[in-house]
Amino acid sequence: MECLKNRKQDIRTFFKRQRAEMSSERRKSASLQAQDKLMRIFNSHTQILSFVGFKQEIDTTLVNHLLAKEGKLLLPRAVGEELHIHRVMDPSSQLEANSWGVFEPIPELCPRVGVEYISLVLVPGIAFDPDFHRIGYGKGYYDRFLRHIPDSMKVIGLGYKEQLSQELFPVEPHDIALDQVCLF
Repeated sequence: MECLKNRKQDIRTFFKRQRAEMSSERRKSASLQAQDKLMRIFNSHTQILSFVGFKQEIDTTLVNHLLAKEGKLLLPRAVGEELHIHRVMDPSSQLEANSWGVFEPIPELCPRVGVEYISLVLVPGIAFDPDFHRIGYGKGYYDRFLRHIPDSMKVIGLGYKEQLSQELFPVEPHDIALDQVCLF
């Protein structure tokens, strides 16, 4: 088990470096491509759980503002070991940074919603493999959350093409595979 954890940490380190070396032009181009493709996917969904890009993750600002304008934006807030889901109508005024610097919904301004209201989930990651597994920051928030959603709910990993591993990741029992990965 310790060997798996070390291997995952090596993967995190490698792909964090890959992301950090990307130019701002490359990042901006990827965000615009993501917006274009995702908006077509979003047409068939009513409520979408997105995320706010953290550090060098793909920038979801434009996508989140468009979703909010359509009344479809849901964002997670880490509470203890869980993700609580909140409806966000105005991402520019209804988010605050948590202790890690991740922007999350302000609970007093954004009502909490149940999992049953979500029709699509966008998931960040540090790296993705060809079998749609992801490696995140290692806290397990998304794996715990995804364990409790219906099988019918579609889950898409979102990131940069540079985040795709050619090798399969070591998988632990708690790791949840995604339905699709969209890399730009």
